[in-house]
Amino acid sequence: MFFTIISIYLNMKEYRKGGSVGLRSKKSKNWEILKDQDYKERVKNREVHATQTMERGERGVVDKPVKERVLSLFIAGIFAVLGFFVGCIGMIMWGFFQFLSNGDGVSFLDFDMSQIQITSNWQVYAWTAFVFLMTWLIANERLMASWRSKNSMIDSTDINTYENDQHIMLPEEVQRTYDWFPDVGAHSSVQVSSLLSHMMLDRKGLKRVDVTERHKKDMKENGEVVIHKGEVVQDENGKIVRTKKPLIDEKFGQDLFTASGIPVTEKDIRKPLDVKKIEYNPVDDTGNRKDRDKLPYDTVADLINKDWEFPEYEVQRPAGAYIVDTAPVNTMVLAITRAGKGKLARFV
Repeated sequence: MFFTIISIYLNMKEYRKGGSVGLRSKKSKNWEILKDQDYKERVKNREVHATQTMERGERGVVDKPVKERVLSLFIAGIFAVLGFFVGCIGMIMWGFFQFLSNGDGVSFLDFDMSQIQITSNWQVYAWTAFVFLMTWLIANERLMASWRSKNSMIDSTDINTYENDQHIMLPEEVQRTYDWFPDVGAHSSVQVSSLLSHMMLDRKGLKRVDVTERHKKDMKENGEVVIHKGEVVQDENGKIVRTKKPLIDEKFGQDLFTASGIPVTEKDIRKPLDVKKIEYNPVDDTGNRKDRDKLPYDTVADLINKDWEFPEYEVQRPAGAYIVDTAPVNTMVLAITRAGKGKLARFV
């Protein structure tokens, strides 16, 4: 009992010092590695697209181990012949030993080797068969191990391979495979069935649109609010005042980056996407569009400039675009409490 109390006391003392009790030291060591990492180092493990190996080679055909089987038999045969001669020599020596043991003073020069029946003795053949079997087992195992090693990158019998096995799609694949839809404000004729991703856009090469001016604050007369903040600005003739602005609101996009927790210093991550050279639905060698389910535009910039519209009643220009699926798919939305699940549109 006394020693138990002393042991507990020493452990508690070590724990107060920050000693290696339990997993505490391991956690501290790991934290020393992680605490000084900047934002880019912390999120780089999420970028799995660029680290994939896209190169594919031909699997080839597994050779049948015919040469290995024949070679193992040949080696076993050689050793069997050698074993036969060794057995014969052994039988002669045994006969000579018996002659000396039973000779009663006879000189070993009187020994006649022809008296020994070597080839008719079953022990020699049993020994030869034993040598052949053991040699074949060893040689066959060694040669087959070499054969398996040689075909290890070709033989796939130990795994299941399917023709429709996929990989994680690259961002470039996603951009060209699926459709595009404005994230806010603008309207498009693309029929969305599911949202897949989002990308901030660069306004270069994209059109300018008429944006309705709205009051920045409440307007009062005689202490009463006559015009509320956000209402449409009208000129002296009662016409709505509209101003030409870029369709893409890059400042709004930077605000969205900040709201997502991406530091302002991470310029490489807070970079909008230039869509002027991204293929949308180009014409193939036959003169037809590659994708019959997409609108007839060559690039994403053409789609935005010719299909996206910004009505006068909208209050916010888009900052980017959603990558969307237009196929008739089932979409499941998972959200926590107060996430607005009941107000979501149901895509069918």
